[in-house]
Amino acid sequence: MVKDKYYYVLNGRDIAGFIPPRVFGYQHRSDEIWINPASSSHWKFYPGQENVNGQLSQLPSIDLINTHLGSYFGTRRSSWCIMKLVYFLTLLAALVSLAVASPAQNKTEHFIKLSEKDLSVKATTSDAVPEKVPIPIHRLQQAAAIASQQYCTNQTVGTQVADAKILWSAGMGFVSQRMSILDSKSLGLVLAFEGTTPTGPLSWYEDFESEWDDPDSRYSSSFSSGAKIQYGFQLAYVIDADKALEQVKSFMKKKKTDKVTVVGHSLGAAMALLAAAHLETDMKGSVHQILTFGQPRVGNVQFADDIDKLFKGKLYYTINGDDLVARLGPRNSGYQHPSGQIWINPANSDNWKFYPGQENIHGSISSTPSPFILSNHCGTYYHTHIDHFLGFRECPAKAGQD
Repeated sequence: MVKDKYYYVLNGRDIAGFIPPRVFGYQHRSDEIWINPASSSHWKFYPGQENVNGQLSQLPSIDLINTHLGSYFGTRRSSWCIMKLVYFLTLLAALVSLAVASPAQNKTEHFIKLSEKDLSVKATTSDAVPEKVPIPIHRLQQAAAIASQQYCTNQTVGTQVADAKILWSAGMGFVSQRMSILDSKSLGLVLAFEGTTPTGPLSWYEDFESEWDDPDSRYSSSFSSGAKIQYGFQLAYVIDADKALEQVKSFMKKKKTDKVTVVGHSLGAAMALLAAAHLETDMKGSVHQILTFGQPRVGNVQFADDIDKLFKGKLYYTINGDDLVARLGPRNSGYQHPSGQIWINPANSDNWKFYPGQENIHGSISSTPSPFILSNHCGTYYHTHIDHFLGFRECPAKAGQD
């Protein structure tokens, strides 16, 4: 008698095949059939659990139309209406999974090893001694609260976030990131961006082999030839770039101000940096400050140099302890932080200092990054908690009340 056998089919780099993530203890059972490339007639059977030659040997893709909703053995999925529904639900699940998805070869360990080489890379570094933080801490607390607020569901106009009030908000964090404009007593007009939803820091892992991109035409005139930006970060921003600029201009006029502070955490920090470049290109002198938290490296050395020239003394990005996200993309892949680092060391403490110059050798790159992002990347910054893990947070966000 032949036993019934269980087979599961994965189509290309379908992100659904990585959900839930193995780093949370989940495991596929045996007998995978993998169609590779997606929707092709090239399919093979991969015996055993989580076969290292199968899908997990690849990085997941969010191109759900051609993978999850693609062709299986020459048969395409159901009607377009059903496909749209599945697309939405799968995209939502993908955003959750991207935060922690990691193939069996352990991408976390891979990027930690790459980050450990940061000091040996032949690119600009600073050996300047650390200094007292040059910006009032209460402003950083307020900025951290606003960054944390972007993960809250309720973004009702008029909601008070410490000393700020929400004036406008758009985006649900599913397809495009939430962005908000607030009026703050300490920071003035603020444009803020949400990070990856809901637990996004490790989603960067899946992006670092993507191609470099030239600066978008909206702000390319502010950058030198050779400046490159990580494709995924730029894509996340330009989706709503025009809307952001339009709303900032509108509220500048209403509030009778010509300055704006830009804020964000994680992916939102990368978007904030690009938004600042966009605003400064369109309205020279309009950016008052850029205050970000858990910011990954956004571009190459030339990009970092140009940011330094564009925003000298205006950019402050805070790294909390041995946060791995702030060490991505790796320097030996060409990535470089601009100047402006504030390092809280150890994580979540009140020991914070300013480290002048790019990639200061006394700063974050002197440490070994940790994959435990819930204790640093999503930790406490200036006694203000930034937490986007599955919605377990206090909303509205509070400043300086850890």
